[in-house]
Amino acid sequence: MLTCYRTAARNLTFAVIWAVFSVSNMYAAERPLGSLENGMNDLIYSLSRSVVTIENYRSVPSSAFGGNETIENLVSSGVICDTFGHILVSAAMVTEHDRLIVNFENHRYPANLIAVDYLNDIALILPAQKIGAPAVASPKRVCAGQMVVAMGHAYGLRATPTIGFCAGLRPDGNLQFSASITPTAVGGGVFDLQGNLLGIIVGQMGRSTDVTIAVPAHQLSGSVGHMLTHGDRQAGYIGVSTADIEITPGIELPTSVTAVSGPQRTIHGTIDRGVIVTYVSPGSPAERAGLVRGDLIVGFYGQRITTAADLARMVKLARPGSFVEVNYIRSNRVLDAKILIGKKSAGAPMADIDQYPSEPSPDSLAKVLQYLKQETSRLEQRLKRAR
Repeated sequence: MLTCYRTAARNLTFAVIWAVFSVSNMYAAERPLGSLENGMNDLIYSLSRSVVTIENYRSVPSSAFGGNETIENLVSSGVICDTFGHILVSAAMVTEHDRLIVNFENHRYPANLIAVDYLNDIALILPAQKIGAPAVASPKRVCAGQMVVAMGHAYGLRATPTIGFCAGLRPDGNLQFSASITPTAVGGGVFDLQGNLLGIIVGQMGRSTDVTIAVPAHQLSGSVGHMLTHGDRQAGYIGVSTADIEITPGIELPTSVTAVSGPQRTIHGTIDRGVIVTYVSPGSPAERAGLVRGDLIVGFYGQRITTAADLARMVKLARPGSFVEVNYIRSNRVLDAKILIGKKSAGAPMADIDQYPSEPSPDSLAKVLQYLKQETSRLEQRLKRAR
């Protein structure tokens, strides 16, 4: 009997030791995931203190109600940017408004529009009461491959996070992220895993909700400083949509025949890359200057243009109200157009960049590619006839 008790006790002890060992291993295996979850919870809560919901109320005509005006409510997001309570938002969501409301932790605060930065498509507003905590801007200028958290209003929730990755810096100077957002998250922030602000969300690419465009954080200080000190920051606008095009063989511009010159400026040489006009906005400065679809832009203010991103940058930096000489090829002739630079508006379609006036469908993309092929072939044939 004593031997049986000893055997049972020994078996029980072994079972307890094995159970403790197994549980300890199980906890050890789960601890990293638990730490990650706790860390993400703390990060999301901290970031949510810097993100707010913006409500824009404005009157719009309505044919459904006998031509009377109705109240439209636009919902977007914003990021608190300083200790005074200023909030950075998307310019397109707030420029036309009758009343702005900031919603933070189920409290609503009226807000005033301070200024608009048309160069970066962002605006600065100030609520009646200081709220939340300012975001900390990242000092980094690059973030390719870095994991990020996008935060903005989504389906009634003030700060809904999505996880993604930074794809890098675009030719137009903005950052591109693979983070899925809703349209109401525009104006929100993209943050790194240390909680630093990487950029302010200003839009999405085409029809995709998984590709996010943001103004880099390192540009925000200068933008906010300009808006607080000088008010609105204007940007140039000519009203064209363009696309890059390569020409093989290149078009030779003989200086004696087709050189384009202006005061202290000359465009000549071989043209093997350029920017083809795919759309001209009705009533725009470009249309008034005579540009049409199919023109091949090769020079802007005396500088050779080889990419749509170059043209977009130079147009935005041009001073509204000034005249700029644009050099372009049409019917195998190099022509000049003097364009009166207009003011870029926040609500206007995104033109002067390498995209089209509406979101492309697969069918429209095929048509655009076919159109570009035809234009390239046409230019090559004219070059052969000229020779």
